[in-house]
Amino acid sequence: MASPLRTARVLAALSLSLGALTLGGGCAAHHAERVQAPDLASALPVLPALEADQYARGGGIPGDPVIALALQGRSWDEALSGGAASLALDKDGRFTLADARWAAWRAGYPFLVRAAATGTGTGTQPPPEIATALATVMRPGDDLGLARARSGEVDTWVALLATPVPGVPSFSRDYTPGEHIKLGLPEGSSWSVVSPSGERVDGATTVDVALDEDGEWWLEAHPPGGLLSVPVYAGMAMPPVPVLELPGADAEGPDSARALAYGVVDQVRSDFGLATLSPDPTLEMLAQAPLEGLEAGTWDHSAAVARLRGAGFVGASTDQVWCQASSVAACIDNLLRSADGRAALLVPAHRFVGAQARVGSDGIRLVIGLAGE
Repeated sequence: MASPLRTARVLAALSLSLGALTLGGGCAAHHAERVQAPDLASALPVLPALEADQYARGGGIPGDPVIALALQGRSWDEALSGGAASLALDKDGRFTLADARWAAWRAGYPFLVRAAATGTGTGTQPPPEIATALATVMRPGDDLGLARARSGEVDTWVALLATPVPGVPSFSRDYTPGEHIKLGLPEGSSWSVVSPSGERVDGATTVDVALDEDGEWWLEAHPPGGLLSVPVYAGMAMPPVPVLELPGADAEGPDSARALAYGVVDQVRSDFGLATLSPDPTLEMLAQAPLEGLEAGTWDHSAAVARLRGAGFVGASTDQVWCQASSVAACIDNLLRSADGRAALLVPAHRFVGAQARVGSDGIRLVIGLAGE
């Protein structure tokens, strides 16, 4: 939160700037227009913190007077704006929604970014892309992350929009190995915590789980009316970028998509210190009907796993998951960012994989079977 002195300085600068833009006639007004407006336009960006070790919403007044002017009464979230600043600096305005979510989590914002916009400009007004998003995409109750970063004489602006979930308190993102994550959620909440090796603990209302394994854990909670889904860390710092580089290679057809999926799954497992998997023709065959079931809206997880067990894959780790996204890597990244998908992909006992894919104008759809024996 900004100090009183810093806040006073920001308010003073903003007051002068607004005066320069609104005063009418007179020498003082002309002098203000001539001096204050150019000063504001040339002001260097003031960036919020790009990283935090706590998940929390953070209101306040921007330290950047140009950003403060652009808000026009909208509520500004400091943590979400830290994610926006990171993208403006590191991605130069070229990023995916998955990148935006990662940047927001790294800056300590706990809820899912649902929309993002970026643009470049040289004045005090936000670029058209930003102005349009604020006017047409932002909803009542949304949190706004807004920041700019300068390269040469051009500013890259980034706006992130997210819908917060009521009743979720702040909590730590980083823990020492063996420490408990403790989080009281609203009554009626359900939650899952998944370890770096795919072990899953489920519960209701109050989260209390020992993070007894080094690495990246995943917390997914379903409070009434919302979703909380974030990485937490034991014995390691949050990486600056996620495991997968998105959007990844393009798939030319189902066979290409399947081959890419095997490579991406192996990359994920390798990064988590787990054994890579061998493609299995029977698992591939058994993924075809579920893929068609997805098209018809009849896929059922329990029935799919029972079918695999009936075909001889009787190990405790036997599982099947599906995803849909713009690319194979993005599809599997979606699985990694959910409790169900992560618990399926990261089981150490898995030895075999078999997938089927559909490639269409709306992206990639994958069904992936996994088994240990």
